[in-house]
Amino acid sequence: MIKRLLLFLIPLTMFTVGCDTATSRLKRAVSDMDAMFTSAAKAKVFSGSVLIAKDGAVVLRKGYGQADLEKGLPCTTLTKYRIASITKQFTAMAILILEARGALKVQDRIDAFFSRCPVAWQGITIHQLLTHTSGIPDLEDLSSTANEMIAILREKPLDFVPGSKWQYSNSGYILLGAIIEKAAGTSYEDFLRKEIFLPLKMTDTGYDHGARDLAVSYAGSGVKADVSQLTNSFSAGALYSTAEDLYRWDQALSGASLVPMSSLGEMFTSHAPVGDDGNIHFAYGYGWILKSAPGRLSQFHVGEYPGVNAIIARIPADRLIIIIVSNTSTNTAFYEQKVENAILGELPAAP
Repeated sequence: MIKRLLLFLIPLTMFTVGCDTATSRLKRAVSDMDAMFTSAAKAKVFSGSVLIAKDGAVVLRKGYGQADLEKGLPCTTLTKYRIASITKQFTAMAILILEARGALKVQDRIDAFFSRCPVAWQGITIHQLLTHTSGIPDLEDLSSTANEMIAILREKPLDFVPGSKWQYSNSGYILLGAIIEKAAGTSYEDFLRKEIFLPLKMTDTGYDHGARDLAVSYAGSGVKADVSQLTNSFSAGALYSTAEDLYRWDQALSGASLVPMSSLGEMFTSHAPVGDDGNIHFAYGYGWILKSAPGRLSQFHVGEYPGVNAIIARIPADRLIIIIVSNTSTNTAFYEQKVENAILGELPAAP
């Protein structure tokens, strides 16, 4: 009897020790990352908020540095930051919500949503706008409003035949915002607030109209960055959010609270190859970049503008979410990779 009991207990003990070891490794990694961000903040090379969750539990939620140097306000995970191109995820979700309601289809041609549509646009689909394969040129000058930029785009030739290649285009996502307004019969801002932010209790997320309760953006050495034109990026980059709200967003993407799971699958499908970096392959879904490395698949997007830098990264198989938002031009993708490697291990080198 004792022998049989020992045969049962030994593997159980080994399992418990293994779990303790994994837990200890995670705690060590999180402690190391906290120290890294603390050191970077003291050296004034990082200012922002970090939220890391593993296996459904938040393991680090903390602010580093200052949200407002003049007022001495520290960064917290409730600090509101401009998120620039992470906006595109919410634009893509708005399109999928409208598709689920029968208001449009992603394979619809965009000429159905624009009066006096240029001939060159008539073969372009919503899917191609979502995946940056439309050929619509990217207008980098944000001194014009969204409507003015659309008028400028009407007069410009396409950069390539729609569907023939991938090329990042903020302008394409601005057109998506106009399509959302046409199909929904309301403003882009109101649609996102009513259909995404309110249902998910993302009460600290919204459209930036120059609100004063956002973190002050700094271009470097305490010099304020001019972000006044970022609001003109509309559905390509005009939103703000917090680390906590972006975590609520991540959790919603694991279920069918906004759209059917089949629609979520389309969001995270590799629709268009972006490029390779050694043995790491990148593709674009709907508002997300998909990264495929040996033994690891991740979904992420960055938001960049002078005085603004943010990243949200998900590694579903490991149930890991990393959110870093900053009110400086620091490279948050660099820190995200540091966190990912610390928790999951270094990616194998290219042969």
